[in-house]
Parts: sequence; structure tokens; C-alpha cells
Amino acid sequence: MELSYEVITPQTNAKYKIQALSYGDELDLKSVVVASESGITKQFNKVLYKTLLEKPDAIKSEDDFLNNTTIMDRLALVAGLYHISYGNEYISKTQCPQCGKLNQNKILLDKHSKMVPYDKGKTPFDFLNLKEIFSVQGIDGTPLNLVFKAPTLRKETLLSDTIEGMEIDPSIINILLYLDKITSDKGELLLDKNIMEIITIIKNQPAMVIRNMKQKLVDVFDKYYFKTEIKIKCKHCGNMYTEELDFIEQFFRNVIQA
Repeated sequence: MELSYEVITPQTNAKYKIQALSYGDELDLKSVVVASESGITKQFNKVLYKTLLEKPDAIKSEDDFLNNTTIMDRLALVAGLYHISYGNEYISKTQCPQCGKLNQNKILLDKHSKMVPYDKGKTPFDFLNLKEIFSVQGIDGTPLNLVFKAPTLRKETLLSDTIEGMEIDPSIINILLYLDKITSDKGELLLDKNIMEIITIIKNQPAMVIRNMKQKLVDVFDKYYFKTEIKIKCKHCGNMYTEELDFIEQFFRNVIQA
């Protein structure tokens, strides 16, 4: 039985060793299943940090972990945690998008996982300094600079807390995740202080500007990634389709059954 599992994160290139979830950890996760999305995310990050046996020198506290780990990095860490906690085998249960019938397959997770790491940094965490700036116009014609960075776990919880209870289109939420700040000659706009003004600025941009912005964020940040993708041939109709595995969702399925 493995005692730990080594993970190198795709974006920050940080090395961790992870231990399996304890039963107490499972109960901690189970206790927030009916909580808000923000509450679930915070508890999961807390449990994930507890399982880190070995960490980079720069990660001395949970705050350091939240500030220096991207959402994409967490995908790799959670995959490692799933492996050491529940094993490498996974039962895939999916509905064929063509015929609608159920397909069940047993797969080995490490055979279906892929990572493209950031290879331009000289030291771990250099990726966090990477930024992309878009110049746009405000409602009154004021030149604005939208500064984007890869979203960290801290940024994710800050945004969740800020917009909790608000009805916002998911595509705008995704842009907000990457948005660090908006600058102009008049000063700065920050998510936790100027959220409605920022959303209005985004909504009032030409549609093509937003499309180009989204694609640029993918090209700059999301081309360095970790994912587990399963190619499935429907046993009923022969249709080929893919399932991208959400390990956090799988964790909560497991703890509900615990």
C-alpha cells in the first residue's frame, strides 16, 4: 500500500507529496455537502492542504498555499489525492449523448491523465507573475487596462464570497476569475470593492472584443494544464465521445457514500 504520492503542479511547477484522506477528513467534507459553493470550496482546500506531507519551501502555511496555487494546479493535486486515497481504478458511468443509454467502464486513471507544464519559468511559482493586459474603453470613453493573471485558490474564494447570491452569467464569472484589476488614469478597480462597476464594463464591451479576450486567456494561461479525459465508445450505438473527469465531484460522491 502506497503511503504517499508525488505530484508536480502544471503551472507553478511545485513538488508536493500527498497522503491519503483520513476518515476524519471524509467527515469534514461530508459536513459541507449542503453548504454554499464558497463554503464547500474553502473546506475542500483546507482538507487538501492537510494531506500535503511535503511542500516547497515557499509554502509554510495554508495562506501561502492558497495564494500560490492555481485552480489548474489543484486539479493535479486532487488527482493525486484521489489516487492515494481510493486507488488508480475508476468506474466511469456516463450517458451517451447520441442514444442516451448508460455506459459503464473500468479504467486506470493514470492511463488517461495528461499534463502540459509551464516550461518558461526559471524557478517554481514564476507562472504567478505571468500577466496579460487588454486595453479597452469604459462606458464614458475612458481608456482602461484590464490586467489578467492565472486564478489562484485565494482568488477563487474571494470571487465566490464577493458574488454570492448574485445572478451572473458563468461566462462573465470565468472572466472575473482571471481578472486581477482594472487600471486607468483615475485609479484602480478591484473585484472585492468594485464588482458591479467591473461587470458593467465587461458587459458593455463589443462582443468580438470579449471573444478575443477569452481566447487570449486560453492561449496564455490554459495551455498549461492537467486533465483526465476518458474516450468512450458507446456499447449500444457505437458513438464515440469523451468524459473529462471532475475529481472534486468524485470526492464528494465518495464521502456521501462513506
